Amino acid sequence: MESEEQIENNPNQSKPWLFKPGISGNPGGRPKGSVSLKTWAKNMLSGMTDEERIEFLKGLNKIDLWKMAEGNPAQDLTSGGEKIQQIPIYGGQSVQGHDGHKEDIQSEKEN
Repeated sequence: MESEEQIENNPNQSKPWLFKPGISGNPGGRPKGSVSLKTWAKNMLSGMTDEERIEFLKGLNKIDLWKMAEGNPAQDLTSGGEKIQQIPIYGGQSVQGHDGHKEDIQSEKEN
């Protein structure tokens, strides 16, 4: 067993849920030759003829087809383009002017 001094010098050793350096969390890995579903779908779609692609696209929702071509629209729904000020909340009360470190905040009972 390791001494307390060794654990203090390397705090990650006291956290058994962390992976150890140089040791894989998945030693078997993905089997050789297997392909992810994303890669399989990409290969299937890229191998279609123009007629097959047209037939495939007929079955898609027009909004989804538009997003595939143009990308998703910007989704700033809350700030009107302004930077959102995050206010930490402790004990059900907002604490303005603090950076969110709990130890920096004193409750009314402590005062």
